[in-house]
Amino acid sequence: FEIIHIIKKTAICNTPLNTGCPFNISSGRRWCKAAEQGDADAECNLAVACQAGNGVKQDHAEAVQWYGKAADQGVAVAQFNLGLAYDDGQGVPQNLLAAYAWFTIAAANGYTKAEKGMEQTWQ
Repeated sequence: FEIIHIIKKTAICNTPLNTGCPFNISSGRRWCKAAEQGDADAECNLAVACQAGNGVKQDHAEAVQWYGKAADQGVAVAQFNLGLAYDDGQGVPQNLLAAYAWFTIAAANGYTKAEKGMEQTWQ
């Protein structure tokens, strides 16, 4: 997916992946604190930062953990990004069934890009 490259360039999750402000240390501290307190948007933001290595050490496995927490709270873009991680095997073993499931959930929650992910998973 080309979207994975967009994720690496941005670190904001409560807006579409190709928009938002770049990660910086002060916002990173806020995200870490809020994420640790269970704030779903902060969890997703921190996941994007971990995946991209923006302001934090790049760690795909940690990114997947934070995406999972946000996805479980209904953040559609986190669900989509989790689908991408499973589709590409980035931070987790590749699992196309799990990718398809997360894309389906994200699409059901209104994230329209997830429909394309569903289609591409099985091509």
